[in-house]
Amino acid sequence: MGRQHQAVPETFTTVQAAYATALERAPLDGDTRRAYDSRVRTFLAWLDASGLDGDPLTDSHDRDFAVRDYKTHMKSVLGRASNTVNAHLTALDHFFAQLGLGPAVVRRDDAPKLAPRALDARQQKRYLRAVERRPLARDRAIGRPGSPVAPTSRSAHDRLCRAEVRGRRCAGGGARTNARAPAVRGSGRTAAQRAPVLGRCRGRRRRDSAATAPCPRRTRGSPA
Repeated sequence: MGRQHQAVPETFTTVQAAYATALERAPLDGDTRRAYDSRVRTFLAWLDASGLDGDPLTDSHDRDFAVRDYKTHMKSVLGRASNTVNAHLTALDHFFAQLGLGPAVVRRDDAPKLAPRALDARQQKRYLRAVERRPLARDRAIGRPGSPVAPTSRSAHDRLCRAEVRGRRCAGGGARTNARAPAVRGSGRTAAQRAPVLGRCRGRRRRDSAATAPCPRRTRGSPA
């Protein structure tokens, strides 16, 4: 069953019909056309019942006063949200532009800013465990409670948990990337840590051997 249109008072039927024709030619999608037509119909019905003085459809000052009163009506009487009120005002701007008056001078309301929600007990535990799994001590220090940059909202908690999960993945499939490399026998360093040092030593020995002649090999019993 289709949605019924708001009845337009007889006083404004001609104006509404002309606007509906203009909407068909406007570079708007079908949903926007239907929304604008519905909102303008609602405004015209309110305007007919409001008993306002002047002619808001021909005078710019009367237009501004009427749209401001309609905005107050939507917020105070109908209890519409700021986003809904702004959507109706946008439709009326298009309507008055088609009448040649231009948009009404009416201030838009900013959408209410929602405060970030605090973490519940389960999310706090997940967050702390994710912090302790971070491989860098700096990350762990920043993420601990009491740090001036520690995230406390749910969105920050989710980002950290996703980053922690990504950090445990590798191309081989599933192993932790911060797993320790096997240590070299007789050394406190791992093979990965000793490789650059060994490479530098071998390169230095090659350069030294190319610059100097090899020393004669000493044998047991030969003079010093």
